[in-house]
Amino acid sequence: MYPAEIVLPMKAELTDNGFEEMTTAASVDETL
Repeated sequence: MYPAEIVLPMKAELTDNGFEEMTTAASVDETL
């Protein structure tokens, strides 16, 4: 997909500001 050097800083910024990382369909279902 996208290079890690581009994605990781953006992901870190979002999770540092309260967003929860959801990497599976099950975690999305639990949140919804």
